Amino acid sequence: MNNLPPEIILKILDYADSERSSLLRINSHWFQCGISVVWRDVRCERLAKIAKNRQQIYASVIRSFYANGYKVNAFRHLAFPKLTQLQLIFSFQWRSRFEPLKIVESNLKPLLPSGLHTISLSGYFDPDLLVYVRLQCPQLRGLQISCPNPPSPHLTPEFVLKFLRSSPTLSEISLGIMITGDIFDHLAERGNLREFFCTKQIVDTYILEKLNTSSPFPVLRKLKISVMEDAFPSLTDAVQSVRELDLTLVHDDDTNVQANNVLRDVFKLAGLRELILTIHYNPMCSTVIDNEELMSLRSLSHLVMLNISASWGSFLRAPCFTDRDFAQLFTNLAHLQHLHLNISMPKRTTVSLVALGKCCPSLRTLRLTDALDMMVLQSEKVPLLPKLEKLTIDTFTNTESRIRFVRKYSLACSLFDFSCLRSPHQHAFQIQRSFPKLKWLEAIMILDSMDPRLDFSARIVDIWKSLN
Repeated sequence: MNNLPPEIILKILDYADSERSSLLRINSHWFQCGISVVWRDVRCERLAKIAKNRQQIYASVIRSFYANGYKVNAFRHLAFPKLTQLQLIFSFQWRSRFEPLKIVESNLKPLLPSGLHTISLSGYFDPDLLVYVRLQCPQLRGLQISCPNPPSPHLTPEFVLKFLRSSPTLSEISLGIMITGDIFDHLAERGNLREFFCTKQIVDTYILEKLNTSSPFPVLRKLKISVMEDAFPSLTDAVQSVRELDLTLVHDDDTNVQANNVLRDVFKLAGLRELILTIHYNPMCSTVIDNEELMSLRSLSHLVMLNISASWGSFLRAPCFTDRDFAQLFTNLAHLQHLHLNISMPKRTTVSLVALGKCCPSLRTLRLTDALDMMVLQSEKVPLLPKLEKLTIDTFTNTESRIRFVRKYSLACSLFDFSCLRSPHQHAFQIQRSFPKLKWLEAIMILDSMDPRLDFSARIVDIWKSLN
C-alpha cells in the first residue's frame, strides 16, 4: 500500500465516496495524496472542528468553501491559496442589520485570494462588499447574488448596474434580485457573457423589445430565466447562441388554458443541447398542449436532455398524443440521453417505449407519466434501452396486456377473465430484460398504499430490487 503511485490512490478515492475520510488514515502517503480530494469541497463547520494548529493543512487544499458570513472571523489566521469558489451566506431575516464592510473586511480577506474565480453572496450584506471582492479578486468571472424578499434597500438596481459595468471579467452571472431594463440591456451587450441566471425577475416583452443592441448575448451558452408566455418569441430572437436553457413560461390568466403557439418559436434555438421547460399556469388547473406544440421540438436535433413539466400544483395534458405521434417526435432526437416528460398522454401506451428504443438508443434516464404494462413488451427485441440507468413512472399495470388478450381471444373470455394477468415477478423479469443496466426504478404513485393497483406496482419495484 505504501508503494502505490498517487494517481492510483486518487482513482481509488474517486470510487470510495463516503469511505474516503477513513482511507486517509491508512498512512501518511495516503493522507498526502488524498487530502486534496477529501477536502476539495468543504463547509466551514467541518473545518471549524479541526484543531487550530492543524487547520492550515486542510485550508491549503480547499478549492470550494461554504461559510456563514458572520463567522468567518474564526478563519482569519488561515490562508486559502487554492480557493477558487466561495459561498458566503448572511442573514435572511427581515431588516437584518448587516455589519458594515469596514468591520468584516479583515475577516474576509483570507477568503478572497487573487485566484478566486466564483463567489456567491446570499442574504442581506453590505453592497460595498461587491466592490471589495472585485478589487481583491482580479480573476473573478462568476458572480451569484441571492437576496430575500424584500431585498436590501442598499442593493439598488443603480448600484448593481454600476458594479457590472466596472467588472468586465465577469462571464457567469446569476442575479436573484429584481433587474431593470437597463441591467438587462447591459447584459445583452456584454461580449463575454456565457452564463446568465435570472432567478427572481419575470421578463416581459417590454424588456426584451427595448434592447439597444442588434446582436444581443453573442456568446451566451447557458441561460435560466422566467418569461411571460407572449415574450417567448422575442426571447428566442435574443438568445440564439444558447445551448442550455432552463425556461419557465408564465401565463397570467386564472383559467384553464390551451397552450397554443407557446413552443412554435423553439426552432430558432436549433443548437440547444439541454432544455428544461416549466410551464407556470394557473395552480390546481390543467394546461392542454396540442400535438403541433410538442412536434415543434423535433427541430432540436442536438438535444441531449429534454425536461418538460408543470409548476407545482398544476399539470400538463396532451389528450390527443398517440403512440404514432410519440414515435414521430423522437425520430430526429437520436442524441437524447435524459428525458423527463411530466405530461399526461392518455392515448400513449407502453408500446411507445419501442419507439424510444429505436430513436434514442443512448437514453440513460427516463421519466414518463401514466401507467406502464411491461408484459406488452415481452415479444420485443431486448434489450430495449440498453443504456437506461434510471426509470421513473407513475405506476405499473396489467391493463394493456389484458385488453390485448381479450381482443385475441374475444370469443373465449372477457375483461373480467383474470387468467391472462401476469404476476409482479414476470413484470420485474421483463424490466430486467428490457433495461439490463437499470440502477434506479421508481413508481411515484405507490405512496398511496390504499389503492391495490399501487400495491401491485410496489411489489414489482421490490422484486426488481431483489434481482439486482
